[in-house]
Amino acid sequence: IRKLPHDLIASFKSTLQEVSEADLILKIVDLSNPSYEKHLETVNSVLHEIGVTERHALTVFNKIDLIQDQEIFTEALRQHPGAIAVSVLREINVAKLEAAILDAVRSEHTTREFLLAYDQQKLLAHFHNVLDVLDIQYLEEGIQVKVKGRRAVLEDIEKQFPPKSSQS
Repeated sequence: IRKLPHDLIASFKSTLQEVSEADLILKIVDLSNPSYEKHLETVNSVLHEIGVTERHALTVFNKIDLIQDQEIFTEALRQHPGAIAVSVLREINVAKLEAAILDAVRSEHTTREFLLAYDQQKLLAHFHNVLDVLDIQYLEEGIQVKVKGRRAVLEDIEKQFPPKSSQS
């Protein structure tokens, strides 16, 4: 990223804006590359510039099978708590990575119930577009909707329409 022409970097950052909507970003780092730390710093800098927080990212050190000096491996994990070290080629810690991905995505999602007035059909349509609608019940007092989605999306909706009840 550092060696790209200035106008290409601007275009690259524009494309990266879509990254902010991702449930999870995997920062795959080639640990066998002597400049791995500089590469990771550059990626982190760009992510910071576009407003992507660490809670959306998981650092993955790949190619650990090529590391001759265990100190490199140990230091990388010490410097980056929560990072996962893998060798995709040799299938080392791939199951651990899969579990970490599932945990991260699940932690970003939650369930909520909303009681909508019957004249809020547009909001119900919006729920279908941006959330998983788990249940709809048409009650005398309104439409009870149970949804599941990203915490950030639900928090934005809750600011305008407080939920009937909340569940994590």
